[in-house]
Amino acid sequence: MERALHDAGFRFGTDGSTRALWGYLRTTHRLVGATDARPGDILFFDSRGVAPVAECADRAGIVESVGAGGRITFVEAPGGRVRRSFVDPAHPSSRRDARGEILNSFLRPIRIDDPPGARYFAGEMLCGVARAR
Repeated sequence: MERALHDAGFRFGTDGSTRALWGYLRTTHRLVGATDARPGDILFFDSRGVAPVAECADRAGIVESVGAGGRITFVEAPGGRVRRSFVDPAHPSSRRDARGEILNSFLRPIRIDDPPGARYFAGEMLCGVARAR
C-alpha cells in the first residue's frame, strides 16, 4: 500500500507496517465511512479475529470498484501475493448473497481453537477507510 501511495506522489515515511500507514492516513488525510468508499481509497482491517475490534489495523487494501449494491472490490497483497477480495459494509457477516455472489472474502482461516465470537469475513473486520487526496 505504501508503495502505491508513493507511486501516486505522496511523500511520507513509516516503519512499513500497516498500523503505521493507518496512523499516517488517519492523522493527515480524510477518513470516510465504508458506504462512501470509492476507487483509490484505502481500506483497513483488524484481522486478528476476535470481537470487538480493539485497534485498527493489521491488513489493508485499495478500493478497485464499488458495485451498485455497495459491495466493494479491493486489491490486497497478503503474504506478498496480490489478490482481489470483497467487502460488503451493509452485510458484514454474510459470505454470499441469495444469488451466490461473494459479499465478503475470508480474511483469516477458521481454526479449531478459535474462541467464541471469532471473526472471519472482511465485513466483520473492516475498521477504517482513508481517502488519500
